Amino acid sequence: MTLSIQQFEEFSFRAWPALDSEQYDGWLLRFTHGYTRRANSINPIYGSTLDLGEKIAHCEQRYRQQQLTPCFKLTPIAQPTGLDQMLTERGYQREVESRVMIADLGAANLSLDPSANLNTHATETWLQDFTTLNPTHAPHLQTMRALFERIEGKTYFATVQHEGETASVGLGVVINEIIGLFDIVTREDKRGHGLGRNLVSALLSEARAQGVKTAFLQVAADNAPAQRLYSKLGFRVFYPYWYRCLR
Repeated sequence: MTLSIQQFEEFSFRAWPALDSEQYDGWLLRFTHGYTRRANSINPIYGSTLDLGEKIAHCEQRYRQQQLTPCFKLTPIAQPTGLDQMLTERGYQREVESRVMIADLGAANLSLDPSANLNTHATETWLQDFTTLNPTHAPHLQTMRALFERIEGKTYFATVQHEGETASVGLGVVINEIIGLFDIVTREDKRGHGLGRNLVSALLSEARAQGVKTAFLQVAADNAPAQRLYSKLGFRVFYPYWYRCLR
């Protein structure tokens, strides 16, 4: 399946929805009470007609009204050309550079772990495990529940056990023939045992059995161990993205 950057970005909007959003002259403004940058950022992936300075000022006002930091999610297709430079000149700081990686599931080398458990909804146990492994997410539990309920596609909330304890958790979202992987995390003291790989394999195996052809995920540019793990599973880097935020 051949997809463009714009199509993958559109998929990510559906797979990780905002609680509120606005279209503004080709830009998508997303608001989710500050929970995750991707759900609280300006996405300039379509054509633009208004004065650029006027547009940026409008977005800054809208985010301040929501008590949010103005942040742009920028990709190689950000429009208009020169936006990144103008944001720099206005004092926006570059933050959290990441990579989108994709894989052809038909060629992926997957193995199943009997300790992997998949649920089609976020159980209270999964939410507790997730916030335990990601303590910074705990204050956003109510927002997380609302966000998960708005996901359009089929969801798989995955857990892997090790020595009687939850060691790794993550989420897969299937829409049409694509699965997106989100929030894959393994307990720090459980890393190095292949548990993250087992969890990802379980999600991708289930998706492949359902006829899914393509997988994608997002990983921090400086997270070399995760990129090596995903490369072994058949993922390759497709494109980078980064944030520009006005602090």
